This record gives sequence, C-alpha cells and structure tokens, in this order.
Amino acid sequence: MSPLWDSESLSKGTTRQRLVLRVHDVTSISPLTSSGFIANDPRFEGRASRREWDMAQQQLVGGGLGERPNLIRSIPVHITSGWASRQYDPFVSFVPDPQTPASSWISSTGSFQWAVWEIARRLKKFPDRDEVSLSVIRTPRHYPQGYRAPRGYAVWAEQAIWHYMERNFWDLSDYPTVTRATRFAKASQELLWYGRIFASDVIQTSTWTRWETPIDLPEEFLIPPKHRSRAGRRWIDWLVFDPEEEGAGESMEKISARRLQLDKSRGYM
Repeated sequence: MSPLWDSESLSKGTTRQRLVLRVHDVTSISPLTSSGFIANDPRFEGRASRREWDMAQQQLVGGGLGERPNLIRSIPVHITSGWASRQYDPFVSFVPDPQTPASSWISSTGSFQWAVWEIARRLKKFPDRDEVSLSVIRTPRHYPQGYRAPRGYAVWAEQAIWHYMERNFWDLSDYPTVTRATRFAKASQELLWYGRIFASDVIQTSTWTRWETPIDLPEEFLIPPKHRSRAGRRWIDWLVFDPEEEGAGESMEKISARRLQLDKSRGYM
C-alpha cells in the first residue's frame, strides 16, 4: 500500500486544481464501489462498457453543456438537494434526504480545509456515524501523457452556474435555487463529476474516526497543545472551530486567524 498523502500535499494539490477530495460515508447517495463512484441516476447503472462511456463522454465534451439544457438546470438542483439541502443553512453540508431526486452529478471539493470541516461536522453532529472516508481524486485536466483508462468529465459548479446565468439561461423562478447553489458551490469549491468518478481516478481513500485521523493536521487547525487536555481527548475537540455549531466560512476564518497567530509567534511577521 502506498503511503498516504499528507496534509501539505493535499493542500497544494487542491490549490493547484490537480486534485479534488470527496467526503463520503455509509449514508452517501453515491458510495465508493470497486468501479469508483457512480451517480444515482438509474441510467448510469451498469454503465461499465469502456466503449459506451467513451462515446457518451465525447458527445458531452464535443457539444458542451450548452447543448444539454436539462443537464445545466440540474446543477443547482443537485447542489441544493444534497450537500446544501434546503432544510439547512446553505453553508452547512450534506444531510441525507430520502426525497432527494436522482442526479447525474457527483460532488467533490477543491478545498482541503472544507473537507476537514465536513468530516469533523459529520463525526460530531451524527453519533450514528462511526467513520467518514476521504477520497483523493485526480482532476480531468491532469491526466498523464498516454493515459489509457476511461476519462472522467467534470465542471466547476460555481463557474458553470455563473456562465449560464450571464446567458439568461434560467427563469426568474429558478433564481432562489440558483443563488443558494452558487453560494454553496463557492464556499465548498465544488467540482461536479458527470455520471462517474472512475476507480482509476481515485488515487487514495482514507478513514477518519472521532479518535483518529489518518494524517496529521496542520497546526493552524488545532488549539495550542496546552489547552487540549481541558478541551477533550479527541481530535475533533482540539479544532480551532466547532464544526457542529459553526459553518464552513466562519471555521475557515478561525483557521486563518490561528495561522496568523502562529506566524507571529515564529517571527515571520
């Protein structure tokens, strides 16, 4: 088994858009399988044929989303029906809902900070979830030369929504959903995959529990060591933010403040 990517590599890889991350657990609508992740729209069931997928993907890439209006309209619906459920604040992520419509999309995030916040939020908020998984995924623009496995197709959600908003694509009645979806896509730096995330693109998957992280977190995520014994015994108790009570935006602000504090203490400023 290859060594796990550390937090610095994950941060750099996501910042450069070479990697994205998918947070998932036993309740996820698109769980990890031996074939990778598969969207829950029934038309993707059993779509294992390499030739069939290549043809569908070429049509999508060749024609672009502009030729698929229903697919474009499904982006805000996917976001607001899943991670940014209308039952919750748009900055608070996925809560399973049996009424969630089938979707052609699979969500991932381009933010390591957001991924850690979401993992901690699930572990702290939902006592029935003993573990949460984090998958590291290669982005479509960074396939190596000569890559022969099936290629995925993905779009950055915020950019796609704004692009078609500028073209007056949506009706006025769509805008509450579109606005909420845009806010959430920006906060989570959401990359949406169409239909499949192939197993060949899933570089690594690690398991996180309330008591243990598979990698060391950066210092700016954590309170000073001298305060940890009073805060609790679990890593989720040592975070500089409360993932159950504080949204992603506020949590990231606290991470930035702690980083600034550390830089000052080290004489970097």
